[in-house]
Amino acid sequence: MATQIKVEGFKELRARAAKLDARLQKKVYGAAVRAGGKILVDAAKEKVPVRTGSLRKSLVHRASSKPSKGLFGVKVTIRGALKASGRVAHRGGNKGKPYYPDAVERYYRFQELGTKFHPAKPFLKPALQGRSDAVLKAVREALEEGIERQAKGL
Repeated sequence: MATQIKVEGFKELRARAAKLDARLQKKVYGAAVRAGGKILVDAAKEKVPVRTGSLRKSLVHRASSKPSKGLFGVKVTIRGALKASGRVAHRGGNKGKPYYPDAVERYYRFQELGTKFHPAKPFLKPALQGRSDAVLKAVREALEEGIERQAKGL
């Protein structure tokens, strides 16, 4: 359920960023996409259905990149169930192993997409659609700031 946005008009920023070495490029691009990801997470948290609040708490963003291909992006996803609550089995053959404590990791997709008997209550896709302009603006500003900061440091 990945949504990709192709952005036009960033050519001059990419040309300036290409002058930086690979490590600095990854740092600058990573900071820029994380700035956009923060806006998406905040928007998704506003739209998520709340019963216990554990789904809202577990929404996070992670930067992902493939610098060799020139790809940088961000994933808005659900934090793992073990990290969210730290619950593990205490007896039997599964002692010490994680299990689905609040079912967040396992069942969030049913909220987003729905099931045969449960209507969808989407929150990730509307968050992206409603805030795409703000995300692009934040990415552009963070990219400009990062390039300027690295250029001054060199």
